[in-house]
Amino acid sequence: MSRWHKTEWDMLPEHAFLPRPGGMTFEGGTSTPAPDPRLVEARVRNLGVQDDMIRQIIQNTTDMAPVQKEQTQFALDTARQSWEQSQADREYAIGRRDQAKRDPD
Repeated sequence: MSRWHKTEWDMLPEHAFLPRPGGMTFEGGTSTPAPDPRLVEARVRNLGVQDDMIRQIIQNTTDMAPVQKEQTQFALDTARQSWEQSQADREYAIGRRDQAKRDPD
């Protein structure tokens, strides 16, 4: 509730809400003119443009999916190969260390 008026409903016109079966209805605004047809047409065109853009995004995603899959597989294979090489280097270093302990010069 605001401090500028007694209730939130004081700002509404008289008889703004009328009871109806199942709830209330907002009445009033009978003097409001219909929207400008040019605005309606512009909105419909805008929705059409949005639909086209969404279709293009989906098409781009579909077209790029094989390339992305290939790049992901390459990254996974490279990471696996790097890990295997790292483990081989580690085992070699441990073997050299153990050998140096056994055969001190």
